Amino acid sequence: TVVFTLAAFNSETTGGSFDIENSGGVGINILGVSSVPTLTITTDQSSYGEADGTSAGEIIVSRTGDVSAPLTVSLSVDAANVGDVSIPATITIAADDFEGFASFGPEDDSEAEPTESILLTAMAPGFVDAITSFDILDNDTPSTLLINEVLSDPPADVDVNGDGVADTGDDEFLEFVNVSGALLDLSGWTVADGITLRHTFPNGSLLEDGCAIVVTGAGGVSLPAFVGTTVIQAASSGGLSLNNAGDTITVTDSSGQTVQILAYGADGVPVGVDGSINLNPDLADGSSYTLHNEVVNAVGDFSFGTAVDGSDPCATEFLAVTLNVSSVSETGAAGTVIGTVTRTGGDNVAALVVSLLSNDLSELIVPVQVTIPAGVASMDFDITIVDDSQVDGDRVVEISAGAFGVASGSFAITVVDAGDVFVEPELLVINEVWTDDNIDEVDYIELFGTPGASLSGLSLVAVSGAAGFEGTLNYSFEFTDETIPADGFFLIASGLDATADVIESDVFLPNFTQTYAIVRTADLYVEGGILTASSLAATAIDAVALLSAGDPTVYYGATEISPNAGGFPQSLAFRLVDGVGTTSADWGFQDNFLLAFGSAEDLLSTPGVGNVRTASPYSVSITDSFYSAGTFSIIFDAGATLSDIYVSTNLVDFDLAMNGASVPSGTYVDSNPPAVDGRAFYLIQEAGTEAP
Repeated sequence: TVVFTLAAFNSETTGGSFDIENSGGVGINILGVSSVPTLTITTDQSSYGEADGTSAGEIIVSRTGDVSAPLTVSLSVDAANVGDVSIPATITIAADDFEGFASFGPEDDSEAEPTESILLTAMAPGFVDAITSFDILDNDTPSTLLINEVLSDPPADVDVNGDGVADTGDDEFLEFVNVSGALLDLSGWTVADGITLRHTFPNGSLLEDGCAIVVTGAGGVSLPAFVGTTVIQAASSGGLSLNNAGDTITVTDSSGQTVQILAYGADGVPVGVDGSINLNPDLADGSSYTLHNEVVNAVGDFSFGTAVDGSDPCATEFLAVTLNVSSVSETGAAGTVIGTVTRTGGDNVAALVVSLLSNDLSELIVPVQVTIPAGVASMDFDITIVDDSQVDGDRVVEISAGAFGVASGSFAITVVDAGDVFVEPELLVINEVWTDDNIDEVDYIELFGTPGASLSGLSLVAVSGAAGFEGTLNYSFEFTDETIPADGFFLIASGLDATADVIESDVFLPNFTQTYAIVRTADLYVEGGILTASSLAATAIDAVALLSAGDPTVYYGATEISPNAGGFPQSLAFRLVDGVGTTSADWGFQDNFLLAFGSAEDLLSTPGVGNVRTASPYSVSITDSFYSAGTFSIIFDAGATLSDIYVSTNLVDFDLAMNGASVPSGTYVDSNPPAVDGRAFYLIQEAGTEAP
């Protein structure tokens, strides 16, 4: 619409015609003076940079017609660009004025996008609307690597990353996707959370366009190197430690430039509970984050190493694994199980090196890799059956195959437990548990049982009963050929390497409600999984629960040890008589929370030795004490036993008095007592015992 404004000044002409050159064939209507007043809207520039800020420009609105009263003009932006610019809702033109002004400007987002044309409209009752336009120039660099999926709170009892162990810390993962349009070298790139650096991509981390790479919390030898074309890496720091309630993920390239930042749990980005958050649509730049199960075409609550629908993000060639049997006895002869890996979708021109993986090496062992020759579609490989002596139940083992750039395949087979006879020890109990020494240097669980008894077929587990984490397996140790030592004590510990029968490399017991139980290993693997509902209901050989405040859950009918005064589990719990009792009255405990000091050696703990405490016959009574003529005297009676007397001015540093000589009962005189604010402290104890 082109508006021509025609004006005549000092004219006596009352009529006539206008000639307007029209070379483009555009029809033109020349109208008389309109009786409807109009608005005009303009901006001070035709374009603005996204980084200029929300007060970068000025809007000018003018009016025709009667100006005797003020006029409020409403402003609006076209629906497609509402979030891209900050404008006032109205502009007021004052009485006796033709124009009104207001500042405005673009919103600076982090999305790479083309130049945006914004339509701005001015409206007022009784006026013809006015429209203008201006451009916003983007200042963002197109994305190269997207954070596509975040699992900060893995579900309990699910082995998310396929390393053979369900662990809510190790199974956390971050999934990244290359959207750069070319091969991306991630060598030296880093990933940090809101606390510290969590992962550095190693040299040789090459990622094809459209393909994904996953960084998981941790994993042992069974962690797959890839899932299909998706590369799998364990966090180089040893864990991701993502905050369940919200965290900030920052990706930095090898030059130190920030590539991507995601703050989940803030700015409208949700957090996942027992599931991940994911870009929606999946794998697409410019997408927004939502819960995984709400993404278009999603299957399940997370998708480790795959697209949300379980497909491979960028595979054109595929691997399949087949076995000649679907189940086998653990006593099966060599050659009973033969595997075959087959490739499809490619031209088979070049040989393909395929990596093989068994997720349970205690049952089935496969070669590390097998090569499919050029021109051949498949290759067989042998599988070794492990005939153990464990009464560990039937186990489902997954054999998988993968190669770089090729979608992986897998096959599940059941290994039937056979020929093993479980013999329960005549006596086997949890005898002592230490979970916290304040500085987390020592953790241990002590078992007591019949000397020489086999522990084969048993597992020691720690199961969470804390609210929100019920049923989580926080620790599990499967006994194989271990036996109870001759003294009857079996010690699993960290920080006590000299005395432990099983050495843990780090503190391994959490400081909140746990049920510690000795269970038959076969019970753990019922229904093909660990800690299913039926396995938690199974009978334990022995169990004890250290409780925190609230309403914690206890498993296996465990003996319950109440929380300390602070609401936390007792730091140390021990049977008053080794191996005896089934009630809480049969247990003693040490409340390290109240003492606020100590270590496993200086309280009541007795790791690897008997718990029975014998009281010393020594006792002392104070008859009198008095200060006179600059000396301080104590009259005491300790019977025939000699005593040591220590003196202190601060209850921290004690000095042995009387030149180190032990003193008999009677009167002790300090002829030169310390005088710090007139106070000194004296301690009388049995001669020769450990100094305070």
